[in-house]
Amino acid sequence: MALVHIDWHPDGPALRRFGRTVIIGSLLIAVVLWLAKGWHTAALVLAVFGTVVGGLGLTGSRVALPGYRLWMGVAFVMGNVVSRVILAAVYFLVVTPLGLAARLTGRDRLALRARARARASHWVDLPQERTPDHYERQF
Repeated sequence: MALVHIDWHPDGPALRRFGRTVIIGSLLIAVVLWLAKGWHTAALVLAVFGTVVGGLGLTGSRVALPGYRLWMGVAFVMGNVVSRVILAAVYFLVVTPLGLAARLTGRDRLALRARARARASHWVDLPQERTPDHYERQF
């Protein structure tokens, strides 16, 4: 069972949504390339290609299926790659430094070190500082 479902056999409304998305997205990216980067040729090629593929998608006919399938295949691969990169970045930039800092400060919450194993019991008594008011608001 896949986590992401891609409709490889879309109907007319899905193809029209695809067409609108491609036209708007390619034109926005072309404007950014034109104004911010000065890449006039790349912006023009992207705008023309996106408008042609999106225009075929707006018809809602099966002529747009190759462009739709190519777009969805690339989006699926990019989504898998980017999600793994983000997860790896969070792990190595957040979780690992926190673990190293805890180890350097001597934190041993699970009592796994030799000094903790030498105890007769691993039972930890909690302080009984509860008043009757505590039971009124238990959350």
